[in-house]
Amino acid sequence: MRYLMIPTKNVSLGQSVIGISSIVYKIVRTGKYSIDEVFEQMKKDYISNGILKYSIDFNQYILSLCFLYTLKKININENGVICCEID
Repeated sequence: MRYLMIPTKNVSLGQSVIGISSIVYKIVRTGKYSIDEVFEQMKKDYISNGILKYSIDFNQYILSLCFLYTLKKININENGVICCEID
């Protein structure tokens, strides 16, 4: 499967890495979570409630974490806990 960084004509914002990253960042800003906890919280809050039309697989989620880490918006410690880097 191919993952796109930005939305296109055929890929919605919720399916793009940038769109998923915005959801992850919104969750992470509220506290410190493990990698799995953020993924489960995202599924519960956004997919189960119908906010997002499409389900997000774990690979897309990991790409969004890499994107946020590259931008220095999050930090992941050796225990797998994600914390937000506030500017």
